[in-house]
Amino acid sequence: MAVLAGAGILVAGLATAGLVARYGQRRTIGGALLLAATAQAGLGLPMTLPTALGASFFVVGAGYVIKLCVDSAIQREVADETRGRVSLSTTPCST
Repeated sequence: MAVLAGAGILVAGLATAGLVARYGQRRTIGGALLLAATAQAGLGLPMTLPTALGASFFVVGAGYVIKLCVDSAIQREVADETRGRVSLSTTPCST
């Protein structure tokens, strides 16, 4: 399961910049949330090993897309004086 989750992170890391450039940050996050919910319902509910592995790929990948979008929004929107404190407060949520 960890290998597919790691593959989801890799694919998300490679795809996020292109998705944000094409669809914008708000739509990318919405699409990632929709993908995660669909993967959980469609692949997670049957409770078999192959579908659970597929669900882990999509859910972890979608979560990483959201994390990257939030991190870039923090870098862009938060003032330099407070950026470290804001980043520190969001880090426990994303790990």
